Amino acid sequence: MQGQRVGWLKADVSIQCYTPDHNFAISVAIFAIILYPIGVLGTNALLLFKARKAIRLGRETSLSRSIAFLHREYEPQMFWWELVEMVRKLVLVGFMLLYQGTMLQLMLGTLLSVAYLLFQVQAKPFREISDDYLASAASFAIVVIFLTSSAFKYAELVNLPDIQDKMATEQRVRYVVPQVILTIIMLIGVLGALVFSVVLFFVQLSIEGERLRSEALANKARRLRYRDDDTRVRAPPIDKGGYHIFLSHVWGTGQDLVRIVRQKLLEMMPDLSIFLDVRASKQRSKRRAPEFSTAPRAKRLDFLRLLVFRRSRTSTTSPNWRATSGARTPSSSTAQRATSNRRTACASSARR
Repeated sequence: MQGQRVGWLKADVSIQCYTPDHNFAISVAIFAIILYPIGVLGTNALLLFKARKAIRLGRETSLSRSIAFLHREYEPQMFWWELVEMVRKLVLVGFMLLYQGTMLQLMLGTLLSVAYLLFQVQAKPFREISDDYLASAASFAIVVIFLTSSAFKYAELVNLPDIQDKMATEQRVRYVVPQVILTIIMLIGVLGALVFSVVLFFVQLSIEGERLRSEALANKARRLRYRDDDTRVRAPPIDKGGYHIFLSHVWGTGQDLVRIVRQKLLEMMPDLSIFLDVRASKQRSKRRAPEFSTAPRAKRLDFLRLLVFRRSRTSTTSPNWRATSGARTPSSSTAQRATSNRRTACASSARR
């Protein structure tokens, strides 16, 4: 009819717009969008929410193990990052089609990509640092593509013959950009981001290696060693459930001090088994009295039995921290510091 506009569906030109067939196609499309993109996103969000405690604490459950493909690539506190990825894809690939071919599509896509890139660089969600760099490079490449796409859209307008005829020579120089140059800029931006991410990865790998070497040297320096051959002093073997050292204290004043003693002893000899009544008090009613190593004297250390840390004016007995022949022994400054602080430390051998 005269004065009426008639249109047909782009995906299927046999369907005329605003007809019953067209309305049915719209209903099917909306149902599919709710069922698949939004439905999968909501289901994954619900599963991750139910397994959040197990994922954060590293306690594997049947649920967290079955949905490991959703969170195993990310840090425990960023286990939900896959949902962010799904939302980004849904918006850029799905909802942006509502403005397909328009400048509004490019502007919204650029804004969303820049915001996501900033969020990703700050969050660093991946376990592997190489994945963080690669993901950041890919996000930066998407931003470059959106920006150059906007420039292509602008160039398409100014290159129209009608526009060219109305532009002065100076305006053509300022505003007309050859599409070949735009293509080169886009390629350089995308490839440059990938190369830059690879360089950053190797730099970070070198820094991380140096840090690990420094920590290894520091750990080596804290170990108790023999003077003769500089080998580590190792604790003698004991029966299961036994202890090398018994640490006890006055409950009102000595908890923090004895905890520090235990930590320092484990730094010097990580294979020690130490009975600390603060840590073992809950199990004391279920276990028999602590048993200590009874290995032969030539193969074991004379360890401490620290009994009391108490503020008093009584005399101080220096603890016998003696290893097997040739081992390094602490100086007497320990007893002097204890005396100056008016703390008493009574020590006796733990062997039988």
